Amino acid sequence: VTPAALRLRLRSLGDRLGALDRRRDRAASVALQRARTRLSQAARLVDSLSLKAILDRGFALVHDPAGGLIKRANEVQPGAPIEVQFADGRIGAVADGGGGTAGEPGEEQKAKPRAASPMKKPEGQGTLF
Repeated sequence: VTPAALRLRLRSLGDRLGALDRRRDRAASVALQRARTRLSQAARLVDSLSLKAILDRGFALVHDPAGGLIKRANEVQPGAPIEVQFADGRIGAVADGGGGTAGEPGEEQKAKPRAASPMKKPEGQGTLF
Protein backbone atom coordinates (compact mmCIF):
# COMPACT_ATOMS: atom_id res chain seq x y z
CA VAL A 1 0.00 0.00 0.00
CA THR A 2 1.63 3.16 -1.20
CA PRO A 3 0.66 6.75 -0.50
CA ALA A 4 -0.08 7.28 -4.19
CA ALA A 5 -2.46 4.30 -4.25
CA LEU A 6 -4.21 5.59 -1.12
CA ARG A 7 -4.59 9.05 -2.67
CA LEU A 8 -5.97 7.50 -5.85
CA ARG A 9 -8.40 5.37 -3.83
CA LEU A 10 -9.41 8.40 -1.72
CA ARG A 11 -10.01 10.49 -4.84
CA SER A 12 -12.07 7.68 -6.40
CA LEU A 13 -14.18 7.30 -3.27
CA GLY A 14 -14.61 11.09 -3.04
CA ASP A 15 -15.83 11.20 -6.64
CA ARG A 16 -18.23 8.34 -5.92
CA LEU A 17 -19.48 10.11 -2.79
CA GLY A 18 -20.06 13.30 -4.81
CA ALA A 19 -22.03 11.36 -7.44
CA LEU A 20 -24.13 9.67 -4.76
CA ASP A 21 -24.75 13.04 -3.12
CA ARG A 22 -26.02 14.48 -6.43
CA ARG A 23 -28.22 11.41 -7.00
CA ARG A 24 -29.68 11.80 -3.50
CA ASP A 25 -30.46 15.46 -4.16
CA ARG A 26 -32.15 14.64 -7.48
CA ALA A 27 -34.15 11.79 -5.93
CA ALA A 28 -35.27 14.01 -3.05
CA SER A 29 -36.28 16.73 -5.51
CA VAL A 30 -38.30 14.29 -7.65
CA ALA A 31 -39.96 12.76 -4.57
CA LEU A 32 -40.85 16.21 -3.27
CA GLN A 33 -42.32 17.26 -6.63
CA ARG A 34 -44.41 14.06 -6.80
CA ALA A 35 -45.67 14.65 -3.26
CA ARG A 36 -46.60 18.24 -4.19
CA THR A 37 -48.49 16.96 -7.23
CA ARG A 38 -50.39 14.37 -5.18
CA LEU A 39 -51.23 16.99 -2.56
CA SER A 40 -52.46 19.39 -5.23
CA GLN A 41 -54.64 16.67 -6.78
CA ALA A 42 -56.06 15.74 -3.38
CA ALA A 43 -56.81 19.40 -2.63
CA ARG A 44 -58.67 19.75 -5.95
CA LEU A 45 -60.68 16.62 -5.17
CA VAL A 46 -61.60 17.91 -1.71
CA ASP A 47 -62.60 21.26 -3.22
CA SER A 48 -64.78 19.56 -5.85
CA LEU A 49 -66.60 17.58 -3.14
CA SER A 50 -67.18 20.54 -0.83
CA LEU A 51 -70.69 21.73 -0.12
CA LYS A 52 -69.95 25.07 -1.77
CA ALA A 53 -68.78 23.39 -4.99
CA ILE A 54 -71.83 21.13 -5.06
CA LEU A 55 -74.16 24.10 -4.60
CA ASP A 56 -72.22 26.03 -7.26
CA ARG A 57 -73.01 23.21 -9.72
CA GLY A 58 -76.73 23.92 -9.31
CA PHE A 59 -77.76 21.59 -6.53
CA ALA A 60 -79.73 22.82 -3.51
CA LEU A 61 -80.33 21.62 0.04
CA VAL A 62 -83.77 21.58 1.60
CA HIS A 63 -84.12 22.17 5.34
CA ASP A 64 -87.05 21.79 7.72
CA PRO A 65 -88.02 24.69 10.07
CA ALA A 66 -85.63 23.36 12.76
CA GLY A 67 -82.72 23.46 10.29
CA GLY A 68 -82.58 19.70 9.74
CA LEU A 69 -81.78 18.37 6.30
CA ILE A 70 -84.71 16.94 4.34
CA LYS A 71 -83.45 14.06 2.20
CA ARG A 72 -86.65 12.63 0.73
CA ALA A 73 -89.85 14.07 -0.69
CA ASN A 74 -92.00 11.90 1.55
CA GLU A 75 -90.49 13.64 4.60
CA VAL A 76 -92.42 16.81 3.71
CA GLN A 77 -96.13 17.35 4.27
CA PRO A 78 -98.07 19.57 1.86
CA GLY A 79 -98.17 23.11 3.19
CA ALA A 80 -95.09 22.60 5.39
CA PRO A 81 -92.63 25.48 5.56
CA ILE A 82 -89.20 24.61 4.18
CA GLU A 83 -85.98 26.46 3.53
CA VAL A 84 -83.99 25.96 0.32
CA GLN A 85 -80.24 26.58 0.36
CA PHE A 86 -78.58 27.64 -2.89
CA ALA A 87 -74.98 28.60 -3.60
CA ASP A 88 -75.75 32.27 -3.09
CA GLY A 89 -78.16 32.12 -0.16
CA ARG A 90 -81.33 30.66 1.33
CA ILE A 91 -85.00 31.24 0.66
CA GLY A 92 -88.13 30.24 2.50
CA ALA A 93 -90.74 28.20 0.71
CA VAL A 94 -93.92 26.22 1.33
CA ALA A 95 -94.24 22.65 0.06
CA ASP A 96 -97.19 22.28 -2.29
CA GLY A 97 -97.33 18.50 -2.20
CA GLY A 98 -97.87 18.18 -5.94
CA GLY A 99 -95.85 16.41 -8.56
CA GLY A 100 -93.79 14.27 -6.23
CA THR A 101 -93.59 10.50 -6.59
CA ALA A 102 -92.04 9.68 -3.28
CA GLY A 103 -91.96 6.08 -2.22
CA GLU A 104 -91.24 4.59 1.14
CA PRO A 105 -87.99 5.69 2.85
CA GLY A 106 -85.11 3.66 1.45
CA GLU A 107 -87.15 2.69 -1.63
CA GLU A 108 -85.45 3.76 -4.82
CA GLN A 109 -87.46 5.02 -7.74
CA LYS A 110 -86.92 2.77 -10.73
CA ALA A 111 -86.83 4.09 -14.27
CA LYS A 112 -89.53 2.76 -16.56
CA PRO A 113 -88.15 0.56 -19.33
CA ARG A 114 -88.39 2.00 -22.80
CA ALA A 115 -90.40 0.25 -25.45
CA ALA A 116 -88.16 -1.50 -27.93
CA SER A 117 -88.19 0.13 -31.32
CA PRO A 118 -88.27 -2.24 -34.27
CA MET A 119 -85.03 -2.11 -36.24
CA LYS A 120 -85.31 -1.67 -39.97
CA LYS A 121 -83.02 -3.67 -42.16
CA PRO A 122 -81.19 -1.36 -44.56
CA GLU A 123 -81.96 -2.10 -48.16
CA GLY A 124 -79.25 -3.84 -50.10
CA GLN A 125 -77.59 -5.22 -47.02
CA GLY A 126 -77.55 -8.95 -46.58
CA THR A 127 -77.65 -10.90 -43.35
CA LEU A 128 -74.83 -12.65 -41.59
CA PHE A 129 -76.93 -15.74 -40.86
